[in-house]
Amino acid sequence: LEWESIEGVATSLVNLELTSCEGLDDARLGDLLQNCKKLRALRVSDLNTTGLFLKSCSRKLKELSMINSVSEDICLNELKEMTELEKLLLKGVGLTSETVNTLSSYCTSLRELDICSTSLLRDLKEGVFLRCLGSLEVLRIQLNLKLMELSAAAFSSGRMKRLRSITFVSFLNIGCIR
Repeated sequence: LEWESIEGVATSLVNLELTSCEGLDDARLGDLLQNCKKLRALRVSDLNTTGLFLKSCSRKLKELSMINSVSEDICLNELKEMTELEKLLLKGVGLTSETVNTLSSYCTSLRELDICSTSLLRDLKEGVFLRCLGSLEVLRIQLNLKLMELSAAAFSSGRMKRLRSITFVSFLNIGCIR
């Protein structure tokens, strides 16, 4: 499929999923997304980008999924524009307390958060994490004692009134069996 053919129908796209697209960088992806005026769901995986393409996303984006597609921390300024974001899935993406704070401050429509990121705990602050949990209905995070303690504290304090589901994911490295 040629990029020109995708760019031709971009204005009517509602959902877009891109996986392992060679040669697709932030600039090219940004150009494509700028034409996607009706885009509500974007799923990208295994792309070699910095995340700057998010500048071009519609402010009406409801669902964003990024798996191993951002080489740096997720772009905070771009997240601030996604005020209607309801579902966010991040795997293999760097997260900090500042990122989680941005999510809770600007992405006020966020209801479902899936953050199975190994670098999440770099500087996680309890207050920031608890504030983010308040509006969530579904939370999926990597199994970690600190996160379990914070989630339990938030749940028992009544801060997680909307939460219907919380999943702690454990990643096991069992190696190669011969």
